[in-house]
Amino acid sequence: MKVLKGVLEEERKRLKSAEASYVREIGKLPKGSVQQKRIKDKEYAYRAYRKGARVVYEYLGKLEVGELKELERKMDLRRRYEEKLREVRENLRNVRRMVRG
Repeated sequence: MKVLKGVLEEERKRLKSAEASYVREIGKLPKGSVQQKRIKDKEYAYRAYRKGARVVYEYLGKLEVGELKELERKMDLRRRYEEKLREVRENLRNVRRMVRG
């Protein structure tokens, strides 16, 4: 039984480290999505994201196609990291239950 607790404790430490890493990386990336709005036959790019219960639209200015693709790539990466973080936190809860029970 002692061996199993040791393995679970190592897994808990690994998951805590992964959680901190994902939180740090998510903080570096922009949240939301890019929205294109057409105003008087011109396209304008906005970043849409939630701030509390509100949806905020932030004007991005004139973006080149490469800049727009890079921004969308970063936002997609953030979404993937957030999904991984949810999985890590769920696994962490399960490990804590196993150690206690």
